[in-house]
Amino acid sequence: FCVDDIAVKNPSKANNIYNDLYKSDLSLSTRQAALVGMINTSDNKEELIYSILLKGKGEMKYVAIPKLKDLPSNSDISKFTKLLPKLAPENQVQLLGVIEDRSDVNSKNYVLKTLKSKYSLVRIASLSALANIGDESDVLTVAMIAASKSGDERNAARSCLALLKSDGVDKVIVSNISRADKSLKIELIRAVGERGSTSAFNALLENIGSKDRPIRAASYTALSDITAKEQLSALAEKLNNIPYESDRKKMERTISRVLLKYPDEGFIADLISNVDNDKSIDNKASSLRLLGYTNSASALEKLRKSAKSDNQQLKIAAINGLSSWANTDPLYDLLEATEKAENEKVKQPALKGFINFISLDKSLSDSAKIELYKKALKYAKTSNEKNMALDGVGHIDNFESLEVIKLYYKDPTVKQTVEDGVNRVGWHLASIDPERVRTYMHEFLKMTTDEKYIAKCNRVLERTDKVMKNRNQ
Repeated sequence: FCVDDIAVKNPSKANNIYNDLYKSDLSLSTRQAALVGMINTSDNKEELIYSILLKGKGEMKYVAIPKLKDLPSNSDISKFTKLLPKLAPENQVQLLGVIEDRSDVNSKNYVLKTLKSKYSLVRIASLSALANIGDESDVLTVAMIAASKSGDERNAARSCLALLKSDGVDKVIVSNISRADKSLKIELIRAVGERGSTSAFNALLENIGSKDRPIRAASYTALSDITAKEQLSALAEKLNNIPYESDRKKMERTISRVLLKYPDEGFIADLISNVDNDKSIDNKASSLRLLGYTNSASALEKLRKSAKSDNQQLKIAAINGLSSWANTDPLYDLLEATEKAENEKVKQPALKGFINFISLDKSLSDSAKIELYKKALKYAKTSNEKNMALDGVGHIDNFESLEVIKLYYKDPTVKQTVEDGVNRVGWHLASIDPERVRTYMHEFLKMTTDEKYIAKCNRVLERTDKVMKNRNQ
């Protein structure tokens, strides 16, 4: 509107013009724009917006409600929130969004009532608003919604529980964990993890002894989020006396995540001591696996030594530790473990770690990587092992890669990996030596009847044609 220009110098005159346009029979979008202008130039924005919410049509309320955000931050909008029950669902969602943005705590009672709306979008918007204005008194209400609902509404309740800002929230959550039923307990445990509530440590430690597996699983996850460096020893003690042996890997995963955040030489020394002195083979093995997350020179030395142990369980645990190392220092240790493996149980984790480290080692030349992948393929027996190694080869833009891949062209267990590698490497090499790429692509085309793969090969050939054509111009 040109009226917008008038509004800058003469708001009162502009307001009258906007008012006339608003009352006209012009298009809806024009009248909505006029209403925005009326609100912007009004001497009493609150009353105008209130009258629209009270008596206006839905499409005008849709325009008026967002303008509440323009009111001064100290404005009391409680008279607007009282209208929540009378608004259409879509307008309720809008107004709840305003309450959320303004963090209007005076509106909380009205927001709580909309949690019982029959419309899920309204209930979700209510939870989002409550996350900004709620306190410890709302903890159980929100947690029970999370425990009883599913999908977006459950996610909104969980998010709300994680974001409640009042100082007493953590205390209420922790104090209710012990007496809550299963579904509610799980939600409260999830919440302390997401909130990083360190005061919940003892409660979580107690719940990893629960007879209920989902409660234990939630506790392990939350512990990995809230455990402090000085509490690592308490986790290790629980690991060495694990209530359920089936949970050993979960506890190891929990401790490993804490170790990555808080490297602790004292704790590393304790793990090494456990390997040497603990009478339980299971506990020794756990300590070896955990040493793989420490990046400590003494830990690496212990893992290298243990990877040659006469005890197969300890050997495999040490190999797993080497495979988890933060850098590729154990690359050749894993190659040696692969080459000297006495059976598949030992070879498989060593080979998997070895293949993974080849791709991660930035110091290796392409040719060196290909030679190492060839060694890996020598020991690869399963389709998974072969696919891992060939996928690595297929990401090296080198004609040597095509030579290696060619050897596996007729193996049906690696068909997709081989075809992807051929096309990827061929496409990238086409700009370097298109004639040689064409030779390979024609060779590969003779080996297949797969129409999709033939089409991919032809696209590579088209690329070589363009490269040669451009080069000769």
